[in-house]
This record gives sequence, C-alpha cells and structure tokens, in this order.
Amino acid sequence: MENSKMISFKKTRKSALEFCRMVANLYEVNLIVYDRMSRGGTLKQGGLATPKKNRIQLYVGGVNSDIIISVFFHELAHIMCARNSIYHAFHNGTAKQRARAMVYHGLQAERYVDKVGHAMCKEWFGTAIKWRKAYRNVNETYWFKFNQVLPSYMYLKMRGLLNVKKNRETRSRRNQNSQAA
Repeated sequence: MENSKMISFKKTRKSALEFCRMVANLYEVNLIVYDRMSRGGTLKQGGLATPKKNRIQLYVGGVNSDIIISVFFHELAHIMCARNSIYHAFHNGTAKQRARAMVYHGLQAERYVDKVGHAMCKEWFGTAIKWRKAYRNVNETYWFKFNQVLPSYMYLKMRGLLNVKKNRETRSRRNQNSQAA
C-alpha cells in the first residue's frame, strides 16, 4: 500500500522551497527563508526552529534541493518534538533548563530530532531525497559543541548552577566507609 502523502517534484531549489512553504502551512508553522546567514556564520546552510514562536528560519545559500528539504524537515521535527513534549527542557524550558539540557543532552536531542525529521521526510518522498544527516561528522559535532554547548556551560558555570561531581578522594573515602560497614 502506497502512502497517500508520497509526492514527486522537480529537484530544483525553487520547487523545494515551494514545497517547504506548503508543508509549513499544513503544520501551521511560519517559514522564513534567507539566502545566507546574517550573523556571519561559517555554515552555508542551516536552520533555526523557534518552537515558542512557531517559526522556522532556513539559511539556504548555494545548496541543492535535497539539503533544503533535509534542513527543513530537521527543523520541523524540532517544532513537532516541542509540541509533543519530547526533550521538553531542551525545547520549551526556562533559560536555566534549556542550558542544562544543552550541556547534558544537547547532541543526543539533536540526533533524535534528526531521526524524527528523516522519518517525516520519508513519509513525503520515500527514498527520492538523499537525506543529509545532521551532527554526525566531526566538523558539525565540533561546531555544535563550540557554538551551542560551550555557551550554555559558561552560562551555568557563571551562575553556579552546574552539577559538579565530587572529587575522587571524597568518592574513594565514601566507598571505603561503605565497604567497612
């Protein structure tokens, strides 16, 4: 049985962006498209989902239709996870909760969202789109840790909100006392 959502389209940037706008309207999400990153970013493509504002921003300078579709569905998966309270602190928490979630579970949450986005993309296109995995290679993982995790870590450290593990001596003394008893 074939999926009723399955579609085919010309693999052009214009048709990919039209499709993204159509799906965004279907899911009641605001979509903003930029040709390049406005903050001087080093990545040529990317996206930003803002679940509280129900908005997706796509940066699609010089990329093909497969990457546009991949980035769009990744960001749409962020919105859907936020609506369904999956990784709630990561998507909808307070600043302190989001920072903690970013430090302790950020990469795990991003990879989960990527799997959900890939599944959503498969519903629409099957295998017609070559999915671009996010946060799987060394450069993207480094970028994520340097630009997302590190600022969150510093935010928590400056406010004294980190769960600091006790030093080894204290732990070893505690283990010795529990074994002696």
